[in-house]
Amino acid sequence: CRASAYYGDTYTDYLERRPTATVPHTNVHTFIHDSNKAFGMEANYIKEWDNSKFTAGINYGANRNRSSYHNLEGAMFHQRQDRMNLYGEYLAKVGKFALTAGLGANWVKYKFVETRQGNSEWMVRPQLSVDYQISPRTSLRLGYQMWQDAPTLSQTNVVAQQIDGFQWVEGNPNLKMSKSYKLSLTYRFF
Repeated sequence: CRASAYYGDTYTDYLERRPTATVPHTNVHTFIHDSNKAFGMEANYIKEWDNSKFTAGINYGANRNRSSYHNLEGAMFHQRQDRMNLYGEYLAKVGKFALTAGLGANWVKYKFVETRQGNSEWMVRPQLSVDYQISPRTSLRLGYQMWQDAPTLSQTNVVAQQIDGFQWVEGNPNLKMSKSYKLSLTYRFF
């Protein structure tokens, strides 16, 4: 088991000045004050037998952000993101074969508090692999995985921000999670 916590403040402003000039070339006075908090917990369980092993666990993480925009008359915006992963995996060795089957469940929730926009979603994450030991120096592995990626808090922030003399960034609170699939065949030589 383990736990962690983080608290921090950041200030953002943007200024461009030529080395010999006294007047700024570009002065984008964003002056954003971010107050960030994050905490997480994790617990794992492992049980081993002669030719097999079972692993299970859970982890949870939460991020909280409060941004104060001094260039927008002190407007304040809050974002939240929570993540939880549950997983279990079983490994068995039978002769020249090693079979691994795993199942995970991911929950992700993110919310832009002032507009009440955000998303919450569960996803099952299966994983399967079969290893065959051809000889003491070579093996063949067939594997399958599926996973998801959730947008970050900055990608969902609806406040338009000028980050330098040319670029503006605005997030999309309606972003959804993406799913990825991978099937692989690997030959290994030791």
